[in-house]
Amino acid sequence: MLGAQGTGARRAADLLGYDSQLRALGAGAELDVLQLFGLWQGGRVEAPGAARTVGEVRERFIERLNAALLRPGMYGGELTAQTVLEDLSWLDGQDDLRPHIPETLRAAGAWSALGVRGVFMQMFGGDAVQHAAAASLVYADIAHARGYLRPQRVLTGQEYSWLRGRAREWTASADRTLPDLVDAFGLPSLWRPKYNRLYPVSVGYVSAHGGDPLVAFDFWQDTDGTKPPWRPRLGPEPMLRNVRWRTDIFADGFTFSPIGTTMLAARDRSQD
Repeated sequence: MLGAQGTGARRAADLLGYDSQLRALGAGAELDVLQLFGLWQGGRVEAPGAARTVGEVRERFIERLNAALLRPGMYGGELTAQTVLEDLSWLDGQDDLRPHIPETLRAAGAWSALGVRGVFMQMFGGDAVQHAAAASLVYADIAHARGYLRPQRVLTGQEYSWLRGRAREWTASADRTLPDLVDAFGLPSLWRPKYNRLYPVSVGYVSAHGGDPLVAFDFWQDTDGTKPPWRPRLGPEPMLRNVRWRTDIFADGFTFSPIGTTMLAARDRSQD
């Protein structure tokens, strides 16, 4: 036996829930267990670290939420965003807000059996994966309103007003790409600069004021369905489909580009 070392190993394993496994392995495994969990330090046993504070847990949740909003496919999509938003509201004592995200979205016409993605599917066709980025910005808008969004850029009040004043006409007047958007309005507040040009992409702009809705630009892309390498149907860049921001009725917040208008008309014909 390892004496004090063995006692420390058993204590560490017990704390970590591995006591029975340690006994089955025998005394020779005890020091290995200590080293595995980083608890054997220079001849002495280190107890596991102290529990996290509520503030640390809250910041961890905020970090996870913002990562999920930028990469919905990697982090579980809408369910993750909704769950973490509800948990943060609970941590902050906002029990009146916590259970009502689906209900609020449903009242605005932004909810379906497939969540927000299903609403975009009903409007434009395509599958749920193709609308994951667009749906994610709906949750980003909620996060912004509640103070949980960590944007890469924050527009000044003047910049935000100028953007809102121009965005609808700019979108409707011509087909645009994401580089065109950056040239016109600067870098977005929420986006992935190294986006995959074979897939739809959505970006958002926010001010410092949570009461100002997130302004979302949704760009569409599709492929020809051949075996890899796939060829994008709309050219080398995704094309702007619409601009939108939160309104009482979800559909009323949209302004469509020429391509977006064509997509809507094609969807309407397919449902006749």
